[in-house]
Amino acid sequence: MVGRSTLRNRHHASRSFASATSSTPSTLARVDARKRNEVYGRAQIHPIWPEMPQGQGELFFECTLFLYSVLALFLQYLNLYKTMWWLPKSYWHYSLKFHLINPYLLSCVGLLLGVRVTKCFWKTITELASNARQDASKTQCLLWDIIEWAAVKTPMFTMVATSFLFSFSRVYFDFPFKSLLYFGHPILFFVYLFHDTISYKIRCCVTKLWFILNGQSLSEISKVNATYRNIMPPPVLIDVDSVVHMCSTNPLQIREEVSVLMKDFNLRIKHCFFSGLTTAYLSIFIPCVFTPQRSPSGLPQLMYIDIFWIMELFCVVFLTSFSLYATYLLPLQYCDLIHRCAAHLGKWERLDRLTIATINSNSNCYYNSNNINGINCSSSNSSSNSSSSSSSGVIGGGDGSLTSTTISTTTNATSADWSENDDLYAHGSIVRHHGQLYKAVSKIGTLGVAAEPGDSDHSRFYRIGGDPITLTSTMVIFQVILIGIQFWMLILTTDWQHIVTLVLLIFANYLLLAKTFKDRVIIGRIYKPSPEDLQLIKQMQQYE
Repeated sequence: MVGRSTLRNRHHASRSFASATSSTPSTLARVDARKRNEVYGRAQIHPIWPEMPQGQGELFFECTLFLYSVLALFLQYLNLYKTMWWLPKSYWHYSLKFHLINPYLLSCVGLLLGVRVTKCFWKTITELASNARQDASKTQCLLWDIIEWAAVKTPMFTMVATSFLFSFSRVYFDFPFKSLLYFGHPILFFVYLFHDTISYKIRCCVTKLWFILNGQSLSEISKVNATYRNIMPPPVLIDVDSVVHMCSTNPLQIREEVSVLMKDFNLRIKHCFFSGLTTAYLSIFIPCVFTPQRSPSGLPQLMYIDIFWIMELFCVVFLTSFSLYATYLLPLQYCDLIHRCAAHLGKWERLDRLTIATINSNSNCYYNSNNINGINCSSSNSSSNSSSSSSSGVIGGGDGSLTSTTISTTTNATSADWSENDDLYAHGSIVRHHGQLYKAVSKIGTLGVAAEPGDSDHSRFYRIGGDPITLTSTMVIFQVILIGIQFWMLILTTDWQHIVTLVLLIFANYLLLAKTFKDRVIIGRIYKPSPEDLQLIKQMQQYE
């Protein structure tokens, strides 16, 4: 991968298609280095990626997710504190029992749900201020510092921190043990999922502290931090807009790119999982735990909670929040980036005993015809085989020792040990790795296979990105299933608050389905164009 400053376009130079040659049973076919370089200069294996409008920004997305979490929180309070206000002689004039709602708990949950929005807004202000300070005088830089910290960041941090501390202190006064236990669970989730990031920051802080205690200057500490980041880069998400795929014929570079993308993909899935889990936990589970234990008159009371419905609602909110974050963190450009890298990676298929026996039988025919006179390898006459074996005097016994030796010799002749320093393996090549035989399978137009046989990460990465429509189709199918489940829940329910909850929550899934289906159509028409699409492309190229 290279930065966009080095390679601006998402497509590569115009190159013609070339298919790798398959190996013969007697020799292990590898791509010749000189031929590979010649083909690389003219082989186009990726379609031209059209210019597309930039998607939604981070701040806009975080605000959208925050609004969805607030909607889920409101609907959960509606399910917990509902009334029968529509009855003719009802004592309730509103749909909610507002006197039972703890405003301090509601404030704590709302502030925790808005942490990502606050963090994103903080980062946006930092970027705007840094851009404004470029090519500015000292007076202007000082003015921007005052605006950034005195007018925006300090008041915002003060309001958020003081509001949360005050609200949490009141919740802690009412629920001393529960408040620390249940509000600490999201921290445990974060530590479990992102322990690598936490350990990296701890090591950086310990390194800084060690240099400060040894009397090092700030400039030396900055150099050490820069060197430390180069040696051990922090686990951060790749910027899709500034990084593009670079076609390479070096297997080591391809595997390194796959390793980087695989770690980045796993990190994105962790972010999606953590976001969905914390959203459902704070908006659905926390209000059920901190229910009022006494009435306004001081009498103890017990609130009935439908556990089965709460579990269903928790799963719906969790899966929808996960889908929202996955749609944002796995955009169309990122799916294309994974597919381009997976196309160069290729895959290996492990050969079973039946496949090996089939390959060896074809080779044994040639072996026996040259070493055993009068014996036809393809003959089905058992009497002929027995007479030939008795006259030859070399094939005999029921132990099959010579047959095993022949199969072993033929297998060794048609395969070689895999090495990470070798060139790309052509399609159909057979190698031996860790005592197993593997056959190379590459994409049409690629020069060979760079993956390591038996590597689970490489196999998983190829399954994810081998087909360009795998990720988008999976997200579309996931949304269809989720909408179908909510429709089924809507049909089975009879309570009015459940109907209102499902009807409002399902709108988010409608929007996600429209977004993912649009991405599926776009990437499908790019990689698998119809005849009408090809004709339209030719017409557009003629006008250009």
